[in-house]
Amino acid sequence: MSVRAFTATAHLCRKLLINIAVAEGLPPPHNVKFIEAINYLEQHNIIPRNARSVLDRIRVIGNAAAHELPQVTEADAHASLFLTAATLRNLYDVAAVAKAKP
Repeated sequence: MSVRAFTATAHLCRKLLINIAVAEGLPPPHNVKFIEAINYLEQHNIIPRNARSVLDRIRVIGNAAAHELPQVTEADAHASLFLTAATLRNLYDVAAVAKAKP
């Protein structure tokens, strides 16, 4: 974030979540819609039910980055990055610790 690439940060967080859905089994058509990716993650219990609001916040910020001319604010970029990192930790780090044998 030191280069002040707030719009790029938000767009990449959005794109990362789509790629997570594909990595988790969503068939990859040429243009997966964000909502399809999130629905897949939720319907296949890859994300907890209460994570939908977190991913929706990333969607709103990422949509602004991808489809609107005004730049994403620093606060929104930080929020998107924080929520994406938390989602990744929950999906992969927490799961790995839970599966580890004592």
